[in-house]
Amino acid sequence: WYFHKSKTTYYLQLIKNMWGEASGLNSAVRQLGSALGTTILGTVFLSIVTSTMTTNINESDILSNDIKTELIQSVQASSGFW
Repeated sequence: WYFHKSKTTYYLQLIKNMWGEASGLNSAVRQLGSALGTTILGTVFLSIVTSTMTTNINESDILSNDIKTELIQSVQASSGFW
């Protein structure tokens, strides 16, 4: 096959542009995945900690009901879920 030099140059430039776009897309997807992964793991961790602390406070035999209520409200308010 015979390609005119300008066509060959055009196709090579087109391929280089596509590589740049693919690289940019790959970087964007990786950054989005990192951000979402961190957010999801943090949310799950905070939810588990809040739930466990609330359960343990409720099951405590040492604390009075007034203190239990105050502690639970404090834990839930600080977690941002309630």
